[in-house]
Amino acid sequence: MLDRIPYASYTLGNLVNLSEEIISLLKAVHPDELMIGGCISRVETAIEKAREAGNTGADTYLSKNISKADDLRDVCYRSLRDHIQAGMGRETNLAYQEACKRLWQVFKKNNTLLASLPYDEETIALNQLFEELKPLTNELGIIHATSWLQELIKSNQDFETVMEDHLRDQKDAEPSTDQAIKASLTDELKILVSTINSLWTFNRPKGIKKTVDDLNLTIAEFNTSV
Repeated sequence: MLDRIPYASYTLGNLVNLSEEIISLLKAVHPDELMIGGCISRVETAIEKAREAGNTGADTYLSKNISKADDLRDVCYRSLRDHIQAGMGRETNLAYQEACKRLWQVFKKNNTLLASLPYDEETIALNQLFEELKPLTNELGIIHATSWLQELIKSNQDFETVMEDHLRDQKDAEPSTDQAIKASLTDELKILVSTINSLWTFNRPKGIKKTVDDLNLTIAEFNTSV
């Protein structure tokens, strides 16, 4: 059966994103199943109403602007991290190698996979990393990474600015409108989930078991980010 979706914990934007992912997978693997198709149509209608109300546009919830800003800081972080890690193998320049080793200890302490954390957790982790790198300005200079770190700091600040704008938009939005739209989408998504679970029970149509497994991976991914 499908895993539990904590609807109350989802923002409207995240619920739209989850719904679209579920619909996309179902359309790809069960395009001719009438029971699924009918539910999908109702969910799509609810999504469209949300878009028409202006509550799922790029300026009002976790959107393309936020994703773009997050992608940029992730690229900056990973490239600097990988540069330092590679430098630890530079046997022909011991000063460079030792500088990388000292820097790597700080990166390792602060989670070398922090770029995969949820937005807020990544921001906190990066700011902590910046603080602990302050005594290592000489090491950063040795490996020619001073400006590299500044680019990472700026990309993180830019992300925070975009996120603050988003939160301000959410605060200014009409709560009753958001709540009504989210309630409608939640109801339709629950019907779709119930239908999928019923089909899973009777093991039809063919491939429904694998479909549920794939959907649960998607649901788990979204659940960890809310």
